[in-house]
Amino acid sequence: MTMPADKTPSKGNEQPIQSEAPRGCREPCGMLSSADFLRLVILDKVDEKKKVFWRREWTKTGREFIIHPFDPRNLTPFSYDLSVGEEIYSCTHGTVMKFTEADSTYVMAPRETIVVKTREFLALPPYYSATVWPRFGMVKEAILQHMVKIDPTWFGELGVALTNLSAGDYPIRAGDQFATLVLYELQTETGMFLFRREDLPGSPRVPLEVGVAEEITKKLADNIPLTRLCKIVDGSLEIQEIPDAGNYLKLLGLADHEAWRSAVNQCLGRYPRPMDILGMNTLHSIKPNPPKVRLLSRDDVSKAGCTEGDLERAAIEHGKPFHLLPAFHELLVDTIDQEVAPRIRAEVEASLYPKTVTLTLTVLGFLSFIVASVAFLLDKYKVTSLLTGIDWPGTVALVLVSLGVTIIAALLYLMFGKPRKILDSRAITRLRQDVAELKKTMKTEGRKDQ
Repeated sequence: MTMPADKTPSKGNEQPIQSEAPRGCREPCGMLSSADFLRLVILDKVDEKKKVFWRREWTKTGREFIIHPFDPRNLTPFSYDLSVGEEIYSCTHGTVMKFTEADSTYVMAPRETIVVKTREFLALPPYYSATVWPRFGMVKEAILQHMVKIDPTWFGELGVALTNLSAGDYPIRAGDQFATLVLYELQTETGMFLFRREDLPGSPRVPLEVGVAEEITKKLADNIPLTRLCKIVDGSLEIQEIPDAGNYLKLLGLADHEAWRSAVNQCLGRYPRPMDILGMNTLHSIKPNPPKVRLLSRDDVSKAGCTEGDLERAAIEHGKPFHLLPAFHELLVDTIDQEVAPRIRAEVEASLYPKTVTLTLTVLGFLSFIVASVAFLLDKYKVTSLLTGIDWPGTVALVLVSLGVTIIAALLYLMFGKPRKILDSRAITRLRQDVAELKKTMKTEGRKDQ
């Protein structure tokens, strides 16, 4: 739907759309019944009434709301069944399909998530909120419908996400009832109105008593951080930025007057909220800049050797089922880095360490044997040389003691030091290089266009 170009909300500080005080609703409040739907839904001059809702002129809307087109056959004792509209967005494939007379069915693949645009256009005044619930007929077919919360002052069609948890394809047909709308009447009218980001009005102002305005002006001059959040303009409080919890309490504590606290709360209660998809006419508004990634196919997942446990872990970690497959690049990289590589390294080191110790002791023992043998032969055959006068038994003992000390030192060094230079064989170095290259390649592939 195209919005009227000359009917956008006011950009100034004047906000006639917002009353000075919230108006209470009729008692009792709660969920609307079928009788309330029939009594309060707008059925005539709907296009004109849409312009009134779009201009946020709530005093002209009364307690009526728009569900268009309204079909009495979709009404239940306290809800209204929504129908599949003209458009479906596939979160899994990043594509939009618009139904035509020749092609009015979309087939959901297993594990696929889509967002269905409703056939019904919904416009709510500040007196109502709503939620969208699953229909049991789809739940028993293993079709998960994600809950939808609808704020007061919503204007436009709805986008409802569905995920096919079954093992087979599931058809979605234009016009089929697929979700249930429940409306709630609020105890008091909300002051927080939704606007498109480009149509946000100026910051709200609330008049202050003269004495209170002067007192707050002086205190704000001594509290620079709070001047970023609010200011006094022509005797009125203007909130420029919604404060966090700590600054909210500081703001309330600037003056010990009920009138001041009431003014702060009125300003915050009227602060406009941006809603990018308000009045959406296409499901592309839900993801205006989808990330350019190469989505993995089911064959890719199968080749990677992922199990059901991996799927569950990724779903829990990322929180959104339709982000599951794009996240597999990160999942595989993390698995290699945190689980596979350390396990391989530990196995290599475990097999390499005893071999290193055995080889070292063997070499030192062999050297001891050679020295002892040479000394014995020289002493027995009285070899004539410059060394003939040497005390061979003492020499042998000294050499063997030296080799023994060397062996003990080497053994302690190998057992407790585990020097990386000895244990880091070419195989481990090559493993590190291969893992680093694999991680780099997978991250690069994950960012390529589909």
